[in-house]
Amino acid sequence: MMRQAPLRKTMSLIKKERFRRKWDIHKLALGVMIDKTTAIYLSVLLGYVLIGMFIFGDFIGDYHDQFIMIETQLRKRIWFIATLLPIAYIIQSFSRPGIVFSKTEYRLSLLPYSKEGIWILCAAEKWLKKLCVYIVIGGLISLVTPVSLWVIMGYILMLLLIDMLMTMPQWLLFQMSIVSKISVLTLVIILNIINIYYQFKPFAIGIIILLILLNIRLSRSLFANVNWGRVTEVSDFQLWHMPIVSKASDIKMERRKLYSILQNMDMLKSPLRYTKSTIHQRLWFIYFVRNLKPLIQIVGSLFALLCLFMFISEGIFHIGIALAIHIYTTVIISFFRGHFGNDLLQVLPWQLDDFRQSFVRWGTYGTLIFLIPIATYLSLHASLWVPLQILFYIVVFFYMLHVKILKACIILSRQPLEVQLDEGLSYLFLVALIFSWKYPVILLSGFVVLWLIHRMKQRQLFV
Repeated sequence: MMRQAPLRKTMSLIKKERFRRKWDIHKLALGVMIDKTTAIYLSVLLGYVLIGMFIFGDFIGDYHDQFIMIETQLRKRIWFIATLLPIAYIIQSFSRPGIVFSKTEYRLSLLPYSKEGIWILCAAEKWLKKLCVYIVIGGLISLVTPVSLWVIMGYILMLLLIDMLMTMPQWLLFQMSIVSKISVLTLVIILNIINIYYQFKPFAIGIIILLILLNIRLSRSLFANVNWGRVTEVSDFQLWHMPIVSKASDIKMERRKLYSILQNMDMLKSPLRYTKSTIHQRLWFIYFVRNLKPLIQIVGSLFALLCLFMFISEGIFHIGIALAIHIYTTVIISFFRGHFGNDLLQVLPWQLDDFRQSFVRWGTYGTLIFLIPIATYLSLHASLWVPLQILFYIVVFFYMLHVKILKACIILSRQPLEVQLDEGLSYLFLVALIFSWKYPVILLSGFVVLWLIHRMKQRQLFV
């Protein structure tokens, strides 16, 4: 009877063969990009870089006191940074499972090898690679800066610990729906905002203990309801996406999306009621899901901007709100206009008014995350004017969104522009929003002007 090869040896052979193939491809790509003359110049450049590192070390010596101050802050903030790191892993779970489990590993699991054993070996390989990267970076920092080696080692251990503790949560979050991911991300961000303001030191230790308990609990259901097709699809792309090869061939590598988000939506599997409202809602839903990545990048950037400005000053925070409203409405309207370039809409009859009404609903969903920093800010600066401030933010947003949608509809229908006055008033309201925190009378004046505009529009409709 033939004896089964140990899993570790089998995995080692697979890794060696994979490394050899990737090495051959990289050599071929570098051979195309670099000739002998270029190689000589690169060698000279590398020599200059090495010499520059020593010169840079002497230059840093003149700023020894500043680095000692940075080291002191690093000692104090190590646990605070540890509480922020899980946010990065949760964000990665939107697109990556955290463990590279390719089709090769999956086919290996169909043989008499357990998925658990293969997964653990893949995780160990990931942690070992991360440790090597951290040691190299830490060694360079230790060579060129006067930062203590103990501080660097402390950060290396902290980064490795968080990486190990977030591997299972990221793996399971990758399998969950996008709503669940956003909910978890929102909860963790809220906890960190509270921690930033109150600076509760045991909070970080509590997070570490919670992650340890969570890993113990999740280890029992690690392979329950796993979408192996999507996991292997993403992992294969991670393994074989080589930027050097793309540069050499001048061909951008894109992942084959065999398993899209839309396939797992129960809403799309239910019968469709053929009414204008449901058809428009379904079209907008599919369009936004297909453009989810740029939307998340834009909303995430504006959210981070508001979180940053919240701790600078009240004036800066309100400037951030005005910028967020202007940028978000501008971007979302570009999606509104881009939707009419869709092949389906080019052959179907459509009415702008119906699409405009259905679009407002979807355009509003993206702003809900902005309520987190705004609500946190207003709770920290509570006053009698808070309800009016919230209402003013909402009214200004909807007014600017309405004006920009109206302008887009006029352009799409090829009619003469007649929204210059409304557009100017929308920017005037943004300026009023910036100063509303300091002069409450601006809030009352803004509401009066908006009410007058509404009354004037109603009269024009009945004329």
